[in-house]
Amino acid sequence: MLERCAAALGGPPPERLLAFYTAFRACLRARLAVAHLQEPEPREPAKWRPQALRYLASAEAACASLRRHPPAAS
Repeated sequence: MLERCAAALGGPPPERLLAFYTAFRACLRARLAVAHLQEPEPREPAKWRPQALRYLASAEAACASLRRHPPAAS
């Protein structure tokens, strides 16, 4: 899918954009995992905190990628 989108845009996939959306989606999923714990009687409560932490680790890795590759000067 990425290759087809890049071809349609006429260039390689924008790595920084992909890293940004990876971080954004991982943070969103972490928030949703934590929201499960705020339910009056959450099902499988032991599952949600570790899952949220995994999502946050994924977001941190994507953000680290953004820091390693600053935007190109225009």
